[in-house]
Amino acid sequence: MKTIEADVVVVGTGPGGASVAKDLVKAGKKVCILESGRDVPPTSSAISGALAYVGGLPKALSLRRGLMLTPEWLLVLRGTTTGGSSMLYLGTAFDPDPKLWAPFGVDLADETKAIKEELQIGPLPDHLIGAGVHHLGEVARGLGYDWRKLNKLIKPEQCRENCNLCVYGCRWGAKWHSRDWVMDAVSGGAQLKNEYRVEKVLRRGSQAVGVEGRLGDG
Repeated sequence: MKTIEADVVVVGTGPGGASVAKDLVKAGKKVCILESGRDVPPTSSAISGALAYVGGLPKALSLRRGLMLTPEWLLVLRGTTTGGSSMLYLGTAFDPDPKLWAPFGVDLADETKAIKEELQIGPLPDHLIGAGVHHLGEVARGLGYDWRKLNKLIKPEQCRENCNLCVYGCRWGAKWHSRDWVMDAVSGGAQLKNEYRVEKVLRRGSQAVGVEGRLGDG
């Protein structure tokens, strides 16, 4: 049994875990980040990239591990890699709904503005929008709908026309995914342990003091 000591253990490298790890490292904490999947940089081809992000073909064929089937019979991929499912999304961003947070006394207006500026969130320019979407917009507006382009977590200056591989990780570095923040945390001194599955949270009274799990198949 090997023991790793840190001020904070972050389990998972999706947007939640990555943002926490990045901010804790900036605050001077010794951080250990645990991820059950492998680290797969966003440079793979379409099919092999998608399979790698869900943990390979066996997990891709295992419902509720690599894939989930919804009641509407839609297949949803679950990313198990550094960056989690953010490696597989299409880069669309929505503002937090104030009505959902108001009952809890939470106002995210300032945070929303800050993250939009940091990640350059906004609609893509017309030359990066496909012909089908352009036509959809024209028809919708012609019918009187207030049709607008969606905000994207994509840097237009790094995006390629007619690429259409956003969902496979974006080899050009245009699409934001939380792997970026994990790598920022690692550059700042955090430890990243891939293929580590957490099995138990260790507690002292009501306080969590650590985790226990397995590295790889060990």
